[in-house]
Amino acid sequence: MGDFNAKIGTNNNGLETIMGRHGVGTRSNNGDRLIDLCQTFQLVIGGTVFPHKEIHKYTWTSPNGHTRNQIDHICISRKWRRSLMDVRIRRSASIDSDHELIIGELLIKLRRNSNTVNRTTRRQPPINVQRLSDSNLSTRMATTLREQMTAQPLNHSWEQTCSILRSTAEEMLGTRKRRRTDWISALTWELISKRNSLKSRADHDCRARDEH
Repeated sequence: MGDFNAKIGTNNNGLETIMGRHGVGTRSNNGDRLIDLCQTFQLVIGGTVFPHKEIHKYTWTSPNGHTRNQIDHICISRKWRRSLMDVRIRRSASIDSDHELIIGELLIKLRRNSNTVNRTTRRQPPINVQRLSDSNLSTRMATTLREQMTAQPLNHSWEQTCSILRSTAEEMLGTRKRRRTDWISALTWELISKRNSLKSRADHDCRARDEH
């Protein structure tokens, strides 16, 4: 993935295994170089494969809004071509750039993890270990664990040990809820909203100018 500054165009005669017929514009010198790279490493240029309106193919718009090109590309190994379901831009994304956000949609089958014990353990809520700072509580918990482990047979399994530790900790320390905090502040959302409004107005003016 990247800004290759390469216009690929629509002509794929003799290049059917590398590109489709849904590129934009006329192939440039950098486009020829990208095609040579894809031939060498057996890659497919995803943005030329899927039919979309041209406004959903342009990845770059000049600051004055007059020039648009498809110069950012997602390439995928020919071996995994069938896993690539779509490539298009998202014009609504605010990325503070004259480039648009380009999205590749993949469909991949992952091998199921057979280790159900570890998967179940990960889903359990975290123990409230902060309560161990209470010396009286930590002493009582250590005593309780010692008594429970002593009562177990010498050849007990590691899973039994984990179960004892977990149940004792939950009973004496309790669990805590995971806190989720917003990673974008309210002020940032407000600025994003203002920028989207300005971008929408600029796009409308460009379309109106093109129609005239």
